[in-house]
Amino acid sequence: MQPLKALLNKFRVAVFLYWTFSASFNCYYVLFFESGKHISPSTIGVMMSLFTIATMFGQSFWGYLCDKFDSIKKAFLLAAILACAVVGTFPYNNSVVTLYIAMAALGFLLPPMSPMVDSWLLKHLSKSGQETKFGTVRAFGSLGWSLTACATAYLISWFGWNIMYYEGVAAALLMMVTVIFIDDVSLRSAIIPETAQDKITPWRAARELLNDRAYLFIVLVLFFQFFGLQTAYNYLGLIMKTAGGDVINLGWTYLLDAGSELPSMFLSVWLLKRFPQKRIIMVAMALYLLRFALIFYFRTATVVMFSSILQGLAFGLLLTSVRNYIFLVAPTHLKTMAFTVGEAIYLNLAVIIGGIFGGLVVEFYGVYSLIAICAASVCIALMLLFVNSFVLPKR
Repeated sequence: MQPLKALLNKFRVAVFLYWTFSASFNCYYVLFFESGKHISPSTIGVMMSLFTIATMFGQSFWGYLCDKFDSIKKAFLLAAILACAVVGTFPYNNSVVTLYIAMAALGFLLPPMSPMVDSWLLKHLSKSGQETKFGTVRAFGSLGWSLTACATAYLISWFGWNIMYYEGVAAALLMMVTVIFIDDVSLRSAIIPETAQDKITPWRAARELLNDRAYLFIVLVLFFQFFGLQTAYNYLGLIMKTAGGDVINLGWTYLLDAGSELPSMFLSVWLLKRFPQKRIIMVAMALYLLRFALIFYFRTATVVMFSSILQGLAFGLLLTSVRNYIFLVAPTHLKTMAFTVGEAIYLNLAVIIGGIFGGLVVEFYGVYSLIAICAASVCIALMLLFVNSFVLPKR
């Protein structure tokens, strides 16, 4: 077993490169399709939904695979190899039909890698009871996303849209090399005999998770939260364009957003030792609502850009609190699947609905109507969590 310090440093590099890989595609693909491929917003919304539908299946598939065979490393490397191959096809793909297929394939492969690596990290940290250190590693993912988002904006302006895909392939290859040198991990061998592990089926595992009230409640709350958050985030390029900004403004918005995650993720190490995870999540939701209010009221590119600092602070608190809470309440033998199935519901299902719905709202009513709807959804999540934490009697 590798020393914890050396192990965490390798995770920091791997997480940095994963989010570099992800940012190179996710930050600009909406503008790439609109400006580079001349595709309409409603068609982009369909592509976004196909990406997310495939992610739902991918989350469940890869999470089940990890827990069934008690190995995250092998599944992660396989998903990374296939995702790298798919990303490399985008510069040469000029058909809407084949773009649909490529988006679905990438959705099945790329997003599930995030909860996989987070579960892998938390399992290692749990061996020494140091789960609260999760944020000190995940912060390097935010650093990778923020630097890549800003740098890619300039690279696109200098070399054209296709550079974002070459950049992504390079990051993916370096990530795979790093992951090879990280130890796999298991928490189950002493709890579940190998013969019992073989009997775990996807339906049985999903039923066990969804029968857990604490797990199911937080997934419901996060569904409303991420419907508002991720729908607005996926259309951020069009929001910036409507507010009078350009691709460079968008790049700096991503930099300020993800860069602001770093201090809150490091701060989470202290906060999670002192406050319940659900209270930290409520603070994060309040920060999101403040950002939506500022964008809706001022409607300028400058406010869209600088208010992203609030979103970055909020996301750092939200992610670390949610990851620690789900890791705490999930069954030991299903912790990776708890992350991936949870994201399939509260993140991907929300984005499927928000992708199509958001495209139609933007096309027919404008981006500020979409922002108002997104803020209302976050309000519902905040009220549910508030009532559960302070109003309902404890059992």
